[in-house]
Amino acid sequence: MPGATLAEPRESSMERRADRAGEPDAPEVQVPEPPPRYGPPYWYGWQVNVTDATSLAFLLTSSDERVWQLAVWIGAYGLGGPLVHGAHGRGWRALGSVGLRLGATAAGVAAFAEVDCHDRRDPDTGEEIATCADAATALVLFMYAGAVADSLIDAHDRPRLPDSPPAVSLTLTPLRRGGTIGATWRF
Repeated sequence: MPGATLAEPRESSMERRADRAGEPDAPEVQVPEPPPRYGPPYWYGWQVNVTDATSLAFLLTSSDERVWQLAVWIGAYGLGGPLVHGAHGRGWRALGSVGLRLGATAAGVAAFAEVDCHDRRDPDTGEEIATCADAATALVLFMYAGAVADSLIDAHDRPRLPDSPPAVSLTLTPLRRGGTIGATWRF
């Protein structure tokens, strides 16, 4: 074509790289780690143990004249641990605590029934083999073994932290031939 001028060649990528040699590279955008959703784990079994120790104190100080203490003991033993789990927002663990306590009590009752709660004497020596006190001790030991297992197995918590509020942050980075804008957000 007569009278047409040729366009100047575009600069090659090598020339562009050489031209930018003194210019700082755009910084890498670092996305912040999301905040943890759960707090550090902790053990609240001591609270379960306090309710069980209180129930044991009612049992040890009860007598035939004070039947109400036995009722308080049964309530504190059966509901103390589950209420502590419930107060920590652990409904399923509270149900598990009830099951563990009922199972341990059933095992204690079976041991109590096996002893038969009669004074038995060895026919050869005349020595006592088992008494009602032994059977009651076995019952209480089975019950409180279940309570201790409850505090050791189920009384761990890792609380959920509140969600952070939504936020938007902008980052402006000036460069020699312009700049960059970065945005991060969380909802």
